Amino acid sequence: MTTAGDVGAFSKFIGVIKDLPAWFLTALAVAANVLLFCIISLDVLPKDFKPWIVIAAILFTSLAIFNWINVAFRVWSNSRPKKNFSIIPVNEQQNHWSVTKQTDNSMVTQIVVNFQVKNLGMHPVALFGARLIKPKITGEVLHDTVLVKAMVSNVYGSAHASDHRIPARVSLPGQVMFLIRGVPKHDRDLPMDVTIGIKDEDGYEQSIKVSCKNVGAQAVLVTSADAKQA
Repeated sequence: MTTAGDVGAFSKFIGVIKDLPAWFLTALAVAANVLLFCIISLDVLPKDFKPWIVIAAILFTSLAIFNWINVAFRVWSNSRPKKNFSIIPVNEQQNHWSVTKQTDNSMVTQIVVNFQVKNLGMHPVALFGARLIKPKITGEVLHDTVLVKAMVSNVYGSAHASDHRIPARVSLPGQVMFLIRGVPKHDRDLPMDVTIGIKDEDGYEQSIKVSCKNVGAQAVLVTSADAKQA
């Protein structure tokens, strides 16, 4: 008959064992499995020992596997960029796209997306990059500018040019603009679903999906100097 004391002692034993290092649990698992194999193949120990060796082999093997999985998960978690900010789309009526014919007869697509960004950490965050995930547009990316409003004025600027950063625990409006030398496969008279990714200086990226209305041909003139600056 199992008593409460036996159960408590066994729980403490399991607690101590599972906190052992992964390499030590692996060594115990290997030893238990080798001993079990020897018992089965050579029959060198009394039969009364076999159940305990089987239990030890299963216990140490399981703990070693789960411990290594935990180690791998911690390494993977630490290698991932930390979530430093959160973005939500805003001003959907101001999100728009258009296609403009240039002086060299090429076509340039402009996409503008407005958002609200909040710094989730305790240090200033700078947004350093954006990419167009959808739709796929074949062509040169001329501009992929990320702008954030300044704290004390209504001026928008980028992190690399104007050092506009989001202070700790502060939420600010922002805007992304793409200029791409190419045309999406989409009806120009209809709104277009757009998915963009925005990165901070640590490499963390958040994506948002918005609907952009078409505003027709815009006065967007892209020169070679603009492309070089982008």
